[in-house]
Amino acid sequence: MSTAEMNTAGMTRSIGSTHVMGSARPPRGSGLADPVDEIVGWLDDPGERLELILARDDGGWDRVAGPDLVRGIRWLSRRFTDALGGSDAAPDQPVAVLAHSGLTAVASFWAALDCGAALVPLAPPGIGDASEIVERVAGILRAAGAPLIVATPDVAETARAAVAHCGGDVTVLVVSDEEVLAASGQECDDDDTRGAPADRGRLALVQFTSGSTGSPRGVPVTWESLAHNTGAIEQHFGLRSDDSFASWVPLHHDMGLVGVLLTAFPAGCPLTLMRPDQFLRAPRRWLEAMTWSTLSAAPSFGLGYVARRVKPESVADLDLSRWRGTALGSEPLRLRDVGPFLELTEPLGLPRTNLIPAYGLAESTLLACAGRSGERLRAIRLATPPRPGVPVDVAEVWDGLGPVPREGVDGRWSIDLGRPDADTQFEILGPDGSAVPEGCFGEVAMRSPSLSAGYRYSGAGADPHAASAAADDHFEGRTRFANDGRLLTGDGGVILGGRLHVLGRLGTAVTVAGRTVLMEDIDAAVSSTLGIPGGRLAAVSFTEFDPRSWR
Repeated sequence: MSTAEMNTAGMTRSIGSTHVMGSARPPRGSGLADPVDEIVGWLDDPGERLELILARDDGGWDRVAGPDLVRGIRWLSRRFTDALGGSDAAPDQPVAVLAHSGLTAVASFWAALDCGAALVPLAPPGIGDASEIVERVAGILRAAGAPLIVATPDVAETARAAVAHCGGDVTVLVVSDEEVLAASGQECDDDDTRGAPADRGRLALVQFTSGSTGSPRGVPVTWESLAHNTGAIEQHFGLRSDDSFASWVPLHHDMGLVGVLLTAFPAGCPLTLMRPDQFLRAPRRWLEAMTWSTLSAAPSFGLGYVARRVKPESVADLDLSRWRGTALGSEPLRLRDVGPFLELTEPLGLPRTNLIPAYGLAESTLLACAGRSGERLRAIRLATPPRPGVPVDVAEVWDGLGPVPREGVDGRWSIDLGRPDADTQFEILGPDGSAVPEGCFGEVAMRSPSLSAGYRYSGAGADPHAASAAADDHFEGRTRFANDGRLLTGDGGVILGGRLHVLGRLGTAVTVAGRTVLMEDIDAAVSSTLGIPGGRLAAVSFTEFDPRSWR
């Protein structure tokens, strides 16, 4: 690896879009190419531009050229294949990876895909009770039936403890950055070129999700769904041949994994990567990385965090005019984060059309609906809390021009999440499960080629591809698959002008005088009243509550 300092109101009930990216090649997931090759084909020809740039803790940046990275990935792919019993046994075998964002995590994720295993990304230890972390990892290993867990030396003890706790026959493979680097610098001999099996199975990965309110469930993602979803991400970004990515979102998270890593490299784009803790210690470095990158992704709190922590005088020398797209998801996008962030970055050349609101779920691989590169932000403020099956009462509309509205106690602003792709449909369901007219509040339901077939690893004896909810299972407030192929998201929302607004989670809402009071609205009102930044408080609901239980 070389080291370098970088200086550088109708009746419409579903919505769709016919936008097609202006590109000479068909977008990924179009069905015109092999979906496996669309994802891992770059390993045979990484191109001249592709490279991985990694943030160092001393403030510098390390670079790994594409061909060197491929050699490290293929070396790991062979080790995984051998550990799984050979190339005939590897396809669709779950391989869990426990690692903080970095070289080994990147190489391990791609190696699992390359050898045909089903990648199971695990959240590495962070702040929290060590025993709870071990129990969580053990639970996923047990549910997934993973015969192999890959870990970096810093989290190897957690991996071993989890294997002992789950009681299964699981091999622990410890891999260090130094080993990957050594393999990256070596030319392979003729006996060492295996690693690209003819059969990579049906599954690309299994994403374990707790959603917002439930226990972890495994969502199997096929190669077809992954190619479709990353192709949709390309279209919403308007991906160009000169684009490059930068991100601090953790790689085990679907936004960091699918939205960044598995989109960037197949498109031949360079990737600059920071760990989340590096971003939290020095958020200016994200802006620094965006002086040579064009695309990124982040949750809403990241914008607010940068605005609070970074002083204008410390970034006065940065030119952000290249930064043209940021997918904003993982949590509701809040204007109280957007406004201060734009005040800091617009003077540095950042166009506000850079911000692309997105709605995603693990059950939909990642992206479900989003704005598009170059579109202005749009937002509405409701005059009253929404009522299921009843038109929402819009008090105010912001078209993205002029000052960003200030959120106050008179209502939370909801940001427009755009339109889905042409082959993805959304509808809003009333309490009885039937579709309601545009403008009415209800549960968001969707159909898409990106959807999983169900929670494959949801329990012992479960049918691997069985739907997990009956079609008459309405307004439950949890994400579930219906028997007719739809995903019932458990989110409350509304379609206005053919565009989606997601207002909050139904499972945590309370009903007052026939109106649905969302915890997100209470959170926003308390935050505004007390002046507490977003991310530092949370509103929760109790179906039954005895104050004595907190004594």
